[in-house]
Amino acid sequence: MSRTVLAVNAGSSSIKFALYDVKGDGSLGLASRGLLDLGDEARLTVKSPGGELLTDRRLDGGPNLQAGFGEVMDWIDGQTAAESLIGVGHRVVHGGMDHSRPLLLTPPVIEALEALTPLAPLHQPRSLAPIRALGQIRPGLPQVGCFDTAFHRTIATTVSRIALPRRYEAEGVRRYGFHGLSYEYIAQTLGTISADLPASGPSSRISATVPACAPCRTAAASTRRWAFRRSTAWSWARAAAASIPASSCTCSSRKE
Repeated sequence: MSRTVLAVNAGSSSIKFALYDVKGDGSLGLASRGLLDLGDEARLTVKSPGGELLTDRRLDGGPNLQAGFGEVMDWIDGQTAAESLIGVGHRVVHGGMDHSRPLLLTPPVIEALEALTPLAPLHQPRSLAPIRALGQIRPGLPQVGCFDTAFHRTIATTVSRIALPRRYEAEGVRRYGFHGLSYEYIAQTLGTISADLPASGPSSRISATVPACAPCRTAAASTRRWAFRRSTAWSWARAAAASIPASSCTCSSRKE
């Protein structure tokens, strides 16, 4: 049976997504990429990796997130068997002080992330809304959060502190750093550009948490060029693959 992973990037009024095939050697191949537009006229558009239009239609449910994601899942199920989707990776804007690596999104984790909304009041709710919607549409489907703040988690205290009384820092008022998923990609790709630019940075430590299973270890290898041009979806797809329950993985390198 084929296996697929979905990467999701939630914006203010639209959601970008990419569907990847998990190949036998563990690499990911981009199968399709799409846009769920939840503006005044809700619309679902999906294209092939080469740009061929696969679907472009107005959604009867209007600008309703759960109805829109239901349409996305129906479209995916129409392309592959429903059970082939083994995980979803989400870009989450804020991970706070506690989350420095990709994480399986359990109800307690989602609740903790929701508590960070005052630190990113416009973006955090939009990051979490698709997670909740998918949880209702497809209960039991593993969802993984990848945090834009994680890359910057190791910055020096002298950099993260703001010139305010320390009691505010204790309440979470500090510099966190954002757009970390993009920086992670750049840091990991430098070595492929020139031997004088070795891959380095916090991303190396983050990647060290990925299990040894071949699909988990090489999930991003075949998608980086597309990811750099379009988004950092490879990070989310990789993390989703890395957090698949062992029973779903056929790779002999994963320990039960």
